[in-house]
Amino acid sequence: MSASSENSSIDQGFIGYSVRIHYSEPDFGVSFPVVTLGDLARELAEMLRDALPNDTVTINRHGCFSGERPEAEHITDRIKRRVIEARETARPGIAFLRGIGCWGNSPVEHLQAETRA
Repeated sequence: MSASSENSSIDQGFIGYSVRIHYSEPDFGVSFPVVTLGDLARELAEMLRDALPNDTVTINRHGCFSGERPEAEHITDRIKRRVIEARETARPGIAFLRGIGCWGNSPVEHLQAETRA
């Protein structure tokens, strides 16, 4: 088998980015789905850092298979719309979390209540 035919069977894939909130109390975290745009992940992370100054927000890179791209692009479009809507508000991070249903009295209380249900 030649090197070129071996390379053609390797999935080229793509790099995806996910944003994760590590809540300070209790030891709890939430990860958002993988998006295909690093700039979108960075903007979302900054919004969330401003909204949640006592918590840690990170961006993780993921090696994804090419078959995952259609779903990741769909999620990217949905998150991008929410970020654009939130960008125009006084508190974009909170507006984003409200827009996806993750903001009640506090995001931790709301998310904990969802995981118990």
